[in-house]
Amino acid sequence: CLTSKKCLLEIDSKNSQSFSCCCTTDNCTLDWQTITTTTTYRTIFINPTATIESIIIIEDQYSWKLLFIIITFIIIIVLITFGLCLWKSWGNKYENENKKSFSPSIEDLFFSAQQLNIGKSSIVYKAILEHDIAALKVYNQANMLIWKNEITILKSIKHESIIKILSEGQYDSHLYLILSFYENGTLQSYLHAPSRKLSMNQCLRFLRSLASAISYLHIGKNSIHTTIVHRDIKSSNILIDKSELNLCLTDFGVAMALP
Repeated sequence: CLTSKKCLLEIDSKNSQSFSCCCTTDNCTLDWQTITTTTTYRTIFINPTATIESIIIIEDQYSWKLLFIIITFIIIIVLITFGLCLWKSWGNKYENENKKSFSPSIEDLFFSAQQLNIGKSSIVYKAILEHDIAALKVYNQANMLIWKNEITILKSIKHESIIKILSEGQYDSHLYLILSFYENGTLQSYLHAPSRKLSMNQCLRFLRSLASAISYLHIGKNSIHTTIVHRDIKSSNILIDKSELNLCLTDFGVAMALP
């Protein structure tokens, strides 16, 4: 400062203090003061031993903290967005794979079908899918109203003792439903099997599951919130589940939703 005959400013950021020295030909002025947290300094520092001038930009600690918070917030938002996109991608992948397992080539589906039962309005087949087995129920065009009615009814129902619809469509002149497959067949064939004996516990379980399904339909707990009457409950329209302890009500072609 004394040799340069110019002003010199030194900043101690750690202790938030500044020292300034201004000298003229006759005297020097010294000043020592505390830096406020809201002050930002932009000054020219003259090094008396150097041949060039250097510009030093000094920002207070508050600005750095604010910048750090902003950057951290942006990183968190990016990570959350990435996580949501990844989760949605996995969900779509699972949904597509699930749909794919029940959406094989319809030609292959009909080609692999093995006839199980012939009804008044439809024929039921055992269909071999890529990774699953399902029941393929086929109608002709004359029974389109029955086919549509069964689709409407089954899509409004969600009960463990009522058949589940997996898919529906049309192939050539045939209308079809793809339903859950029950390997043990109907209650009619089950009861007429040679040497078949039912325990009291099994009978009670059968009655309980069937009563639960009928109650669900009549109370109107379905998605259309109305009473549904099956109108064709018989042993050939009741299936046996894998555990042989519960029944499943099927064939809703003539079922009716009451107003």
